Amino acid sequence: MRRLTRFLLPLIIMVVFVLLMVSDEFVKRPFHGELDDVSMHLLAVRQAVLSEDWKVGSASLENLRRAWGIVTGRVQFTVERDEIRHIDSNIARLSGFLDGEEQAGALAELAELEEHWTQLGR
Repeated sequence: MRRLTRFLLPLIIMVVFVLLMVSDEFVKRPFHGELDDVSMHLLAVRQAVLSEDWKVGSASLENLRRAWGIVTGRVQFTVERDEIRHIDSNIARLSGFLDGEEQAGALAELAELEEHWTQLGR
């Protein structure tokens, strides 16, 4: 029995870590409805920017920031730290464009942010 335990325990630990590392698509999905739905909040910000409704855009960006904060806690073990930093930087720059009410810059930043989100963990 002791011999079997010495073999099975490391094997089980390795399987758990491998499953954790390949679970990036699963952990990106919303677990708490709208609260952590990053894709939905990205779309809301895009629609607000396209309609040049800067107050709604800023509110949607805050919702996006909160959702990303929740998701970051889940994906931090499955993606590279640089990928998380890129999204953090995109959100910060997008905030600046929304404050300056600059549609073209905000749309460019949103496109990059959406690309980083889509490619996260791939």
